[in-house]
Amino acid sequence: MKEEFEIRKEYEKIQKKYKIPEFEELNTEFELESLEKKEFLVRAIRRRMNDKVIFFCRIIENIIYPNGQSQIGTYEAGFFSDEKKNELSVIHKKLMIYERQSLLLDITPNDNGDAEYIKALTLEWKNFKNELKETVLIMENSWKNTVEEKEERYFG
Repeated sequence: MKEEFEIRKEYEKIQKKYKIPEFEELNTEFELESLEKKEFLVRAIRRRMNDKVIFFCRIIENIIYPNGQSQIGTYEAGFFSDEKKNELSVIHKKLMIYERQSLLLDITPNDNGDAEYIKALTLEWKNFKNELKETVLIMENSWKNTVEEKEERYFG
């Protein structure tokens, strides 16, 4: 018979051992409750966090390095000033450091390294979130402007 996995109970064990942040804080940001097994839990948490890092790296890349084949990326990138793109480039580099640290931990598994990654990214995540929120709002507004322009031109 398979033992039932309770993420919160298992998390408490590793939280005490590695002194990582509270479950609720990480769960809110990185959706830990959907993890399904306790084996390699510290590694699984680090990977879940890294998935979000990678996701936002790709969004930023589409802005600072627009691909001419992507009309959406090229369109949205046009709404960012050179100054804002430079700011995003700095954030991108910081996120890429985390992405590469995670990659190294996948090559050389180490629970202590995973725990250090979790702690460090958690500390910086609030700053990243603020910048990313501002970025996403610019992207969203670029589309609102398009809709409003089309509505103003319609004389039906």
